[in-house]
Amino acid sequence: MVQLIKKFRNAKLATQGIIAAISLGLYFLTSFLLEQSYALSKFPVSYFEAQTSFDAVKMKEWYAYMIQENTFDIYFKTQLIDFAFIAAVILAGFTLWTFIANLHHKNSFFQKIGYKLAFALPLAGAFDILENLVSFFMLANPSNFSEILVIPYSTFAVIKFGFWTIALLWIVIALIALPITKIINRKKIILASLMRLVITSITFAQNQETSKTKKGLIYIEADPFAYINNGYSIHLGYENWGMRFDLTKVKVDFPETFEDAFYGTQAFDLVTHIHGIKIDYIGKRKNWTKGAFIGLDINQQRLNFTHRETAKVANLNTFNIGLRAGYKFNIFRGFYLTPWAAVWKNVATEKSFEVGTDKISTNGWDWITTLHFGYAISF
Repeated sequence: MVQLIKKFRNAKLATQGIIAAISLGLYFLTSFLLEQSYALSKFPVSYFEAQTSFDAVKMKEWYAYMIQENTFDIYFKTQLIDFAFIAAVILAGFTLWTFIANLHHKNSFFQKIGYKLAFALPLAGAFDILENLVSFFMLANPSNFSEILVIPYSTFAVIKFGFWTIALLWIVIALIALPITKIINRKKIILASLMRLVITSITFAQNQETSKTKKGLIYIEADPFAYINNGYSIHLGYENWGMRFDLTKVKVDFPETFEDAFYGTQAFDLVTHIHGIKIDYIGKRKNWTKGAFIGLDINQQRLNFTHRETAKVANLNTFNIGLRAGYKFNIFRGFYLTPWAAVWKNVATEKSFEVGTDKISTNGWDWITTLHFGYAISF
């Protein structure tokens, strides 16, 4: 295992990026399957509330509810699916966190700490396994299990969520720090080479533009539409070898006009949460922040519908696979605009939410067209 860790850390960034992207895809797939199964089990409360309750009485009540609904067997299968999800968390957590650490300068603070915190999600997975093992003793006798079992069960869960929090906080810090450290180092190089730049400015500018097309890019993008509509949009990516790799996290509270246009009703308020990856082909770049692209868009979408009249709420999940295309327009020194459009196919089972005569369902096909603002740094 130690040798595998060393080999991955020392592998080419291209290899690390591809493995991390595949691992992330497996994470989203298993997460989708897990949430689907959990919803079908009709467990009365969320994962977090159940696992951190430290309450045996409530746990027995929740088990009794599923037994009454004849979905207890589905919940047991959900626990088995959870092991596949854990494996994906361990793999994606280590590979992606290590990849981001290696995007920082060699032997820098962020790389050294990043190597250590690449074990945060694997450790979360380890405690998730322990939590599941305890749960099997509880599931074996759901009505009369020993109440003491809830203590290690919830303790392992709290530690698990703690490692999740550490891992997620670090990846945000590492990604924010990445362009800042690149800028600082670039300024040092510019100051050290000032005289040479003055003497050979014209030649240097030509060579620099050529070299930028050969180097990798780290970029961050945002969709202003999301922020206008009480949400957020974060797109972090890496571009090289004729390819773009993008991690996506979006929340949008859509206006009524959108709900009417896409779902044929204004009876429900929609807040959507999207986690996904994008893999685009850009070909040979002629300009380091300019050019067309076409690619694959894979995302998990949670549609939070609230019935406006009764305030009843339902979460409907989709898993979308689609094609997208767009163009990057250079604005100024790394800043750019990216209009793009995509068509998605929801490969999950269609779901509905019905309140009285009002009904809303997930779409089999969906589309999006939008505009991103971005900033890229070459290295």
